[in-house]
Amino acid sequence: MVTISNVTTITWQKQPIYQGQPSTVSISPNSQSVAWVEDQLVGHIEVNGAGDPVYAGKLFMAHAGSPPVEIQKLASARGYTFPEEDIEIGVVYHPQKLKWDSTSKYLYYITLPWPTRAMLWQIVPGSIQPHGIVPLWDYRLLEQRQGADWLEAYETNYAEPPVYRDWISTSIYSSEEMAKDQPMQPIRKSRISQEWSKED
Repeated sequence: MVTISNVTTITWQKQPIYQGQPSTVSISPNSQSVAWVEDQLVGHIEVNGAGDPVYAGKLFMAHAGSPPVEIQKLASARGYTFPEEDIEIGVVYHPQKLKWDSTSKYLYYITLPWPTRAMLWQIVPGSIQPHGIVPLWDYRLLEQRQGADWLEAYETNYAEPPVYRDWISTSIYSSEEMAKDQPMQPIRKSRISQEWSKED
């Protein structure tokens, strides 16, 4: 990969397969796959009187030197139907936080279909159809001695008044659980809680 004057060229066996200005480029550990996000400015959101830019994005992948393909944008996954995008609150389709499994078997990324929650996706190199995993706030991959990485998901939860409560839960999913099409239970779940009563 060579970058010249803000233009990124991705090559495979000395042949260019992409040239442009991606916001993110992520190469698999075995160097057989590469994914990138192209951003498009779609508007601004007013935050404290300042107009912060809002970007939408498209996710592309090339595997083993094949021509790049655009990864599909899905309207629902694992029982969740996503609402319409809302530029005014910054909720647009924008793949972020691309992370490769240490075995190069999967690429993970998030999109933000809700104002305070992201959806985690998994995709196999060479495919265009992502696999929904779980809604969350953030995530990290946990490398295993054998097989594909496990995943630790962080979720912030809120309770309604009059008792104000929030807590962070962490869930760990094995690669076998994440491969299932139906919603699954994590192999481990813990919770850190803070709660207080509303003062009259």
